[in-house]
Amino acid sequence: MTAVAHLSSLYSAAPIILWVEDSVTHDYLTKVWADPPEFRLYIAGGNTSIHAAVSAAEREAIDHVFGLVDLDFGQTNQAN
Repeated sequence: MTAVAHLSSLYSAAPIILWVEDSVTHDYLTKVWADPPEFRLYIAGGNTSIHAAVSAAEREAIDHVFGLVDLDFGQTNQAN
């Protein structure tokens, strides 16, 4: 299976695909949103992986893939 075919298969799971950074965010959003069938949440394993996944989908004209970078484990900007 080619990478493009694999992405198409992965992204056909729901009308809206959302990549999140970690399992904490995944579990939280699944609970808050009551696991709606129109969403599929995937764990990217960090913000750089989210950017890569969304960029790859954009290159293949897959337009229902989004990413959420929440920075909950990142450096704060409160001092600024």
